[in-house]
Amino acid sequence: MGSRFAVVAILTVFPVVMGCGTAGSPAVSPTATRSYEKDEAKPTVEGRLPPTGPATPSPKPPARLLAFDFIDADHGWVAFGNEDAADLLNTADGGQSWSVVTSFDEPVISLDFTSLGHGWLATEEALVDTADGGRTWNPVAVPSGSSPIRDVLFIDGGRGWLVYGGGIITTLDGGSTWSPIADPCTLRPPALTFVDDLNGWAGCGGVGATAMQPKQLYRTTDAGQEWQLISCTCFDTQSPMVPGKMPWSGHLTGLSFLDETHALWCLGKCHGAVTSLAFPS
Repeated sequence: MGSRFAVVAILTVFPVVMGCGTAGSPAVSPTATRSYEKDEAKPTVEGRLPPTGPATPSPKPPARLLAFDFIDADHGWVAFGNEDAADLLNTADGGQSWSVVTSFDEPVISLDFTSLGHGWLATEEALVDTADGGRTWNPVAVPSGSSPIRDVLFIDGGRGWLVYGGGIITTLDGGSTWSPIADPCTLRPPALTFVDDLNGWAGCGGVGATAMQPKQLYRTTDAGQEWQLISCTCFDTQSPMVPGKMPWSGHLTGLSFLDETHALWCLGKCHGAVTSLAFPS
């Protein structure tokens, strides 16, 4: 009986205890709520902000081939890196082995050597040259506004061309002085190539559609003062169609003529497929 009474007594008292409190107010105050901004740190269970530490650094972009040039079957240079930095390597055995020559703290856009010692290298904002195979580099002045640089090419120690976002400039003295020449491409900087001091070609790529892109090929016989359209693959039916059309497929990113009739196109990324085409002289 005593134990049963105790249970009844507890059950009788419990509602009285729960009902106690200040008149006109609930016995237990509701927990206050607060909204937090998207990036605001929320308190932990203990009511303190979580400890903060250094942010996890983002992984560096993977290295890739940025530019390359060979002066013969054995001797060449490649720039290998990413959007932050690049290494310049060279080979003397046709690519069987490579050695790091120097490094740059920005991506390399283009490089061109005319001998074992003499070469030029471009980033988006600067042009430099070397006389010792790439171990040391010296700045080359270009006219104000000649950026971003897209390509640089020389055929000897004096004659060269530089392609930038707004046109083409040329030099006769290794880069000491520059002068503008005509740019046949209207939408994008051209893919430019020369086989001597007068004869050159400019490949122009238009606005692409999926895997296809309109393209035009121009030729000059006076170092770029005037250009003649010699081949066209165009979406616009009003554009002239020239025999020996270039391929529709692929986006033009590079062009190199081996001689006056044979060319190597770089379609897409330059480490991808390269198409060889023959054009009438």
